[in-house]
Amino acid sequence: TAQEDDELETYDGKTLHLIFSTDCSPYQHWQSYLVYYTAMKVKQPGHVTRIVSGCEDEEAGHMKTWFDDNISHMSKRFHLHFTPHFSQVVDEAGKIVGDYKFFNKPFGLRHWLQNFELLGFNNGKFSNQDDIVILTDPDMALTRPITGDFSDMEETVIGKSRQGDKMLGTEVTPGIPFAQTYGLGVQWQKFDLDKIAGPDSPAKEVSKADGNLYYPVG
Repeated sequence: TAQEDDELETYDGKTLHLIFSTDCSPYQHWQSYLVYYTAMKVKQPGHVTRIVSGCEDEEAGHMKTWFDDNISHMSKRFHLHFTPHFSQVVDEAGKIVGDYKFFNKPFGLRHWLQNFELLGFNNGKFSNQDDIVILTDPDMALTRPITGDFSDMEETVIGKSRQGDKMLGTEVTPGIPFAQTYGLGVQWQKFDLDKIAGPDSPAKEVSKADGNLYYPVG
């Protein structure tokens, strides 16, 4: 109902933003529909936004029509956000030397953070520092709401190695994000961190033990 939709604008006094990144393909239309639909069914609080990268003008028009016809009636809290094409790989001279579609996700996220009106980004700051962003993928259907509270051990699986005094918290707060464990482990330590993160990055100082405990995310 409209009243329920209004009540779901916030959760525990905070605004949540569940976002997912896609391209313009029909394949990701039906994936996106599933995300929106399951978000509606489980009463996901906050706003749900599909970040779409690299559409031509005509494609963007068709997608906006598709959204208006199929999604907008589910909730006024569901949105579309269009970004430029970010997948081109350029060399130091600015020449295009390849295409890496996965660049659309991080750079699309940055574009959304800087331009999505409800975030109020201005002069390097957000209008509400307590907003919580939940990043998912378009092939992830919701079976229950995702919030910033992970204190319910019946719903949150936390390995024994991360429990006790190694558990830094059970709620998302400044400096304490949450993420799903990813099988990559600490293989990222073998990447060229100087090139990726810079020669002075604190990522280079993370021990293998701390990397496995706190940073095995995808």
